[in-house]
Amino acid sequence: LLRPRLTEVIAGTAEMKSSVEALQQKVSTSQDEINQLRSDLDRATSEALLCPMTGILNRRGFERKIESLLSQQTADGHSHCLVMLDIDHFKKVNDTHGHLMGDRVLQAVGEILRTAVTDANHAAARYGGEEFALLLPQTSLDQSIELAEAVRNRTKAMRIRNRTTQEVLLTVTISGGVTAMKPDDDAASLISRADAALYAAKNSGRDRVIAQA
Repeated sequence: LLRPRLTEVIAGTAEMKSSVEALQQKVSTSQDEINQLRSDLDRATSEALLCPMTGILNRRGFERKIESLLSQQTADGHSHCLVMLDIDHFKKVNDTHGHLMGDRVLQAVGEILRTAVTDANHAAARYGGEEFALLLPQTSLDQSIELAEAVRNRTKAMRIRNRTTQEVLLTVTISGGVTAMKPDDDAASLISRADAALYAAKNSGRDRVIAQA
């Protein structure tokens, strides 16, 4: 009587072990699927915040980033700064050379901004059309002006060439407005002040950076 019972228990134990292993495999597979879905969702969310032409933040990404910036406390001796930038005479580029050339200019400026931003907390964005922005948390006004000037100089030095003959087809310049966040600022007031500085730069002859504290 004991041997058949023992055989039955062993068989039952083996079956239970097999069932547990199968369940663990299903759980593992399900977790892998969940992780993959999360990864896909994170990637889709990130892509939704990027401008596909320039590879930097789009307007929606900019709006999220500026709200995040406004909620951060500033460290001693630092500010949260915003730089608004606009390509000079961009309509003339499109009218003279066509929209494909205009797209190349936008891509080139986007690349300049992307490589100019070396602080992981900073961000570059395409605000709309030919207007761009730099969001610079924990950065002094002087440092922000310096970065904006670096972008302006790199843009001015850029040469758009014929891809076949390497002939220089055009050069472009960019104007910038810089401001630092004040205690009572919201997104609209911060952007408005940076825009006012930008248009002061435009009205002063373009190809320059003006700061408004």
